[in-house]
Amino acid sequence: MGGYCGYLATMAGLASGADAAYIFEDPFSIHDLEVNVEHLIEKMKTTVKRGLILRNEKCNLNYTTDFLFNLYSEEGRGTFDCRKNVLGHMQQGGTPTPFDRNFGTKLGAKAPVSELKEQTDFEHRIPKQEWWLTLRPILKILAKYKIDFHYTEKAHLEHILRKRLSAEKKV
Repeated sequence: MGGYCGYLATMAGLASGADAAYIFEDPFSIHDLEVNVEHLIEKMKTTVKRGLILRNEKCNLNYTTDFLFNLYSEEGRGTFDCRKNVLGHMQQGGTPTPFDRNFGTKLGAKAPVSELKEQTDFEHRIPKQEWWLTLRPILKILAKYKIDFHYTEKAHLEHILRKRLSAEKKV
């Protein structure tokens, strides 16, 4: 799910402790796949006997779900077994009700659509800058990959600091 947007795969990966989440916004190569397979093989030698790999539906044209399943199955033979599950559209809701359509129209009318033109990648139907991409290194940290992280971007906390300062002034 998600088309070209890897938000769902990334957040699901963070929530579930996935070993990898492949998304369109974070291009990967066969070398990356090799590192992930090796990580999973080493992980299975410990007390942890489970692994989870997530793939966004349009993360890569050639590295399909079947390809990844076959790769992990072959390389993990004798160490772990693989299963695949494609959740797809069964997670979506049903047909919109008249209330849903009316509410959606009202919200759309109030949205600052003119500002979105500069901020949108229309070909892929995603924003040009996605705030959640800065969370992706946490996936590797939680999965306990044996690699060094050089992540220097600082989070923007001004809105939190302003709230805290205004709350302190009121007291």
